[in-house]
Parts: sequence; structure tokens; C-alpha cells
Amino acid sequence: MTAIAAASPQVSAVTAEHSACAALGVVPPWRTVTVRGVALAISDDGRGSPALVCLHAIGHGGRDFADLRAHLTPHRRVVTIDWPGQGRSGPDTQPPTAARYATLLAGVLDALAIDRAVLIGNS
Repeated sequence: MTAIAAASPQVSAVTAEHSACAALGVVPPWRTVTVRGVALAISDDGRGSPALVCLHAIGHGGRDFADLRAHLTPHRRVVTIDWPGQGRSGPDTQPPTAARYATLLAGVLDALAIDRAVLIGNS
């Protein structure tokens, strides 16, 4: 019982950290796409080509593009991605390099059958 009580603050801290990350994540409706072992949270709304693919800054999440997504989905397909370990996405065992993110992005585009995209990012 003492071990559980001692672990509770750590569990609470991890839960609070996850909740804070999730609050920055993609807004509903969203789903998970697994690419190279990483569960990436994505939103995919609207129709049309090329798709607009929104890429958030490190330490942020897909919620950065919520207003843009709401404005553009009546006219265009808009995809928002939470990068690994951010927003609602799971962790990655690989270092966060530009090459790794390019690989993950290519996997998301393949999974969503997107062959033409306009990339929108913030930093």
C-alpha cells in the first residue's frame, strides 16, 4: 500500500503531462494512423486535391490549425498531424530528425492515399 501511495504523485504527474499534451492535439474528429510503429493522431476532413497538410511546430500540436481547418474544410481537404510524443500521438523510439519526420509524413500521406499535397507549417 505504501508503494502505491508513493507512486501516485508520479502517476498523477504523468497523467497531467499527457492531458496537457492532448489539449494541444488535433481536434475531433480524429483517428490514429500507425506509421513505422508510431501511432500518429490525425484529423482528415473536407474534400479536394491537393490536400492541405498542416504540420505544427515542435512542442505544439494539431490544435494550432483548428481555426484554419474549420474555415477551409468546406472548400478543401485538410489534414492535421500530431507529431510523435506531442498532442494525441504516441511516442517514437527514433530520434526526432528531419529525415524521421519526412518518413513519418510520407507514411501518413500513403495511408490516406494522398498523392498531391500543399504543406502548411508553423514554427
